[in-house]
Amino acid sequence: MIMDLFRSVQILHLTVEIDENSAYLDANKWQQLIICHMPNLRIFDIRYNIYLGSQYDDMTVKNIISQLKSKINQFESSFWIERQWFFSHNFYLTRYGNDAIFYSTNPYRRKHYTLYQSLGETTLLLKSESHLDSVRHVDIQSGQSIINGMSYFPNATELTFHDALSTTRASIVSILNRIISLKKLIQLAIECDRFSIQKVIKILCCAPNLNTIKLKSMLCYKKSNDYTSIKESNDF
Repeated sequence: MIMDLFRSVQILHLTVEIDENSAYLDANKWQQLIICHMPNLRIFDIRYNIYLGSQYDDMTVKNIISQLKSKINQFESSFWIERQWFFSHNFYLTRYGNDAIFYSTNPYRRKHYTLYQSLGETTLLLKSESHLDSVRHVDIQSGQSIINGMSYFPNATELTFHDALSTTRASIVSILNRIISLKKLIQLAIECDRFSIQKVIKILCCAPNLNTIKLKSMLCYKKSNDYTSIKESNDF
């Protein structure tokens, strides 16, 4: 049988895009598959990007999230604990609709972490957030995610913006220091429009080890007095 070919598999890395009804979310099926056909599996490393849809009203979305949580909680049984396979999930909002992510944590520590506008609490199953120590690259998809977020990445050295943080009145430096150490920052990429040069200057002043910066575009200053005010600022 084809399934018998998997008996020698020791490492499984799986990244897929699915919906909330996918069989990939069935912990019991995974358990039977591993016991019967992958008895030598040591590493179970998954990442599910789950599309929840954009056409639903708020109540329907809440019901879908509740059902999805019930499926995800099945991965908390003794079968997974004994093998030291732990998982985390988050529900978030993108420009295309409501999405979720479900992924392995320790001991498969990821070096890239994306911050979205959350629809609910980020939940780490059966483990503390020590897995954030391994993150080297933080990708900010939503400014609201770091204004409201509590995650801190002590060893991050790369930062990417996909949102200009245009709605906040707080200092860009104080906001970023909530999630990373700017002194450790080596690479900065700005992949969004209308990210002002003033914010870039603020970051540069607090990131002495920054050696690479990538700019998609930035907000231009057409008035001469705007440019003069930048030159005369203490940061400049």
